Amino acid sequence: MSAWPAGTWSEWPGSRIGGLVFCLIFIVILLIYFIRVARLRKAGKALPNVLLTTTPKAWKTVPTGIDVVQSSRETGILVTKYRAFSNTTQSLKPTEIQNLDGGHFTFSCCNVCGAILFSLVISLAVHFIPCLWWTCDWGEHDGQGVRGAIWFILWGVLAVVFLCCIPRESAAVVSFKDGSHAAYKLAGDSGTCEKIQGELQRVEVGP
Repeated sequence: MSAWPAGTWSEWPGSRIGGLVFCLIFIVILLIYFIRVARLRKAGKALPNVLLTTTPKAWKTVPTGIDVVQSSRETGILVTKYRAFSNTTQSLKPTEIQNLDGGHFTFSCCNVCGAILFSLVISLAVHFIPCLWWTCDWGEHDGQGVRGAIWFILWGVLAVVFLCCIPRESAAVVSFKDGSHAAYKLAGDSGTCEKIQGELQRVEVGP
């Protein structure tokens, strides 16, 4: 059997149709998702009094929306988390905050698992593209060896790319006067936390 057999348009087994349907659905969902996230990021950056914007990632790999930190004379610091299908807002009033410290997060298990998972799904969808001309049933008109190589090689390459492209995150750890704590993960350097702390002090004492 040839490693690159001739394609055919006369045979359409269920595996071929299923592979193409999976690939098409994946592409459509991916386009809708990233268009929505891109619009959220654009809208968030256009808000007034923005101190910084960050891009959170599901399993530290795939962008899920945008976090916007705004300054306000009335509320102190306003943190709004815009997601593809929901938004949440929390205000941090200077009178409620005891301290704010910055730190750094490095790679974790979520980084590795997220990179492996999402690269697996993407490479799986891509390896079904040859079903346009092959039957994808391991038969006479299927280049299963080529498709398998596409799947596993692309899986490994994308996993490495995801891991290498994940930015470091800084954490703003807020200590409230009632003894509670909250951590905000922010994409940026340690100066980000210092900037928020300075804004809190400015709002509290006034211009």
